[in-house]
Amino acid sequence: MSRMEFRRTNELRDLIEEPGSSSTYFQNFHDSIRNESKRRVWLRREKEFQGLNQIAWDQFKTKVKDSNYLTVNSELRGWEQLIGLLNEVRGYNYLKNLDCVDIHFLPNESNETPDLEGKFAEEIILCEVKTLNISDEESERRNGLVAGEVLNFLPEGFMDKLGKAIDKAHNQCFSFKPNARRIVYININFDDFLGESKQDYYKQIDQYLSNKENFPDIEIVFHIEQGCFHSSISMENATVINEG
Repeated sequence: MSRMEFRRTNELRDLIEEPGSSSTYFQNFHDSIRNESKRRVWLRREKEFQGLNQIAWDQFKTKVKDSNYLTVNSELRGWEQLIGLLNEVRGYNYLKNLDCVDIHFLPNESNETPDLEGKFAEEIILCEVKTLNISDEESERRNGLVAGEVLNFLPEGFMDKLGKAIDKAHNQCFSFKPNARRIVYININFDDFLGESKQDYYKQIDQYLSNKENFPDIEIVFHIEQGCFHSSISMENATVINEG
């Protein structure tokens, strides 16, 4: 593997003073991507990173370094905070594909600041990227603390969690610039690790979003990652980006 193949991924790894340490995210990175499935995941990540212009990439690297997420994880939640931060790059690329210009990451001055800002013609576009992670029950199950099962329907409380994330994104954008166009870009890590029930889940979500009065004045976008049982998702009440 040449360094250039994962050039920007390696630039993130270079932010760590001791990248080989067992307490860092990119430990044994070069060995791990010999696994074909992991290699495909990081090739997709690298392609996402390459979508940023140099100014935005430098902004993002600073944001990652300042977060300390490359070296600090949770005992039960692992590297969820870092992955959520990496997912912000997807929001940038979405604005880029909308033909926005002057796209940049916003500094985290407060919890009410969205992640990204861009322009389309004379319109200001704001984008907040949200990542919804597995339930506490699933986290405990994966850590071998409890037994459990994966259901083919979303558990009670999931829609409330999703609705709160959308409302939070709306409020962040509105408080920053009330007259801007608002977008929430959502990544979901379901308890169903293999993704066998993904189609059913998004049908439930689509039905939930059909009551548009609950989510006025914000555009909702879902990023669908490839998985073992990957198939394209379509929705009537949100935009869908299927990894290809």
